[in-house]
Amino acid sequence: DLAAKFHPHEPYTAGVGAGQNRPRVVRLVLDLKQSTAPQVFTLAPVVLALERYAFYSGRSLLAVGFAFAEAGRVYTAQSVATIFFLLVGGALAIAIGPGATLVAGFVIALIGQTLLAFVDGSTGFWTSLILAGVGQGLFKPSLYALAAIELGGEREPLRNAAFVVLYAAMN
Repeated sequence: DLAAKFHPHEPYTAGVGAGQNRPRVVRLVLDLKQSTAPQVFTLAPVVLALERYAFYSGRSLLAVGFAFAEAGRVYTAQSVATIFFLLVGGALAIAIGPGATLVAGFVIALIGQTLLAFVDGSTGFWTSLILAGVGQGLFKPSLYALAAIELGGEREPLRNAAFVVLYAAMN
């Protein structure tokens, strides 16, 4: 239950709720303890949610078309690529800025996910998922770095709420 993850001592978010007023549409509502006019992160939670969708749909594709051992190897290769490129993405976010690294990672992940629709055989599948893993590894640390930078100074009280939204979208 998402609401159970919020504690009364949390300084910025009073609670969370989810509702469904139309089929296939669920709305997530955060109750903040202070009024605000957020101008950042309108798409960031959506991008994270779509990335999770792509991640788990890739896992299901492994189960459908590959023997157990090969599926395990592909999954491990993508996971290793993601973990390694989390470090690279963090370093690039520091060196060239999180915005450029975020865009580069998103484009690489998008190319990898798009290739899945057009490849045949295990080599193409391997390449697609590893590209997606590289992109995920690049854009994830950049997204959080961008949140920390954008919500500094007088907007710092929003930082915690933004990270709660990002965490909820990712999980």
